[in-house]
Amino acid sequence: MTVLVDTSAWYALADASDSNHKKAKTYYEQSIEESQFILTDAILVETWSLINARKGWNAAYEFFRKIRESAFDIHYLGELDYENAWRILNDYSELELSLVDCTTLSYMDRSRTQHIFTFDKHFLIYRYGPHKQFALVCHPHVPQ
Repeated sequence: MTVLVDTSAWYALADASDSNHKKAKTYYEQSIEESQFILTDAILVETWSLINARKGWNAAYEFFRKIRESAFDIHYLGELDYENAWRILNDYSELELSLVDCTTLSYMDRSRTQHIFTFDKHFLIYRYGPHKQFALVCHPHVPQ
């Protein structure tokens, strides 16, 4: 199963004091063998920036080193992802989604990735498909 890893999950894994750290670590350790974890270049940059701002440069460096040394696939966004992100930003304007969240959703639509490792409740609300009838599968379970 392919699972896109969101910034909220990467940060929870990186910061032992984060309220979701234990849940993130447990899910990651239980899923690493059966799941292919991926991220986008935008998530990589957002996570680096967040870790750097909260935990410092060394922690951000360690995060990037681990990504580079692992089997995680980094997927690169294209022009169509940004065009679709603009549509998502407008369709879900009441949620005040970040641009990275919108490009993530756009990438997931394009690649037909249905599973996301996240603690961001916005991903529970998003619907996709011809009639917006499908929901993403959030791991671990994110309460509404």
